[in-house]
Amino acid sequence: MFDKFTKLTLKMRTYYMKLETNELIEKILDENILIRTIAKEEFLKRDYNNLDVSDEILNKVIDKLSIEEIWYLASTKQDNHFIELVIEKLNAIFLYYEKNYPNHYLLKVNEQNKMFRLLK
Repeated sequence: MFDKFTKLTLKMRTYYMKLETNELIEKILDENILIRTIAKEEFLKRDYNNLDVSDEILNKVIDKLSIEEIWYLASTKQDNHFIELVIEKLNAIFLYYEKNYPNHYLLKVNEQNKMFRLLK
């Protein structure tokens, strides 16, 4: 019914659900992409208020996240230090694209402005 890979991922997910958030961060920084991916998925479901981790490590975790995951975290509207770091990273990404791809950036801004005018 289940293949070996499915059984392995199910066991890993179950194990990661039981880990503390700080222990899960160690798994996110692992070199193995399967371990890192499953740990990130579980980490996105957690509460970030009681993280006892330095900003350096939190920034390494943020660097491991995809742009979609960063956007998701920034849009959760939580008020804690980790989310502030995520928003800083998102703003840095926006500034990078604004600086290096101004035409594309302005097209997106104009597209959003048109959408807002249509909604009014």
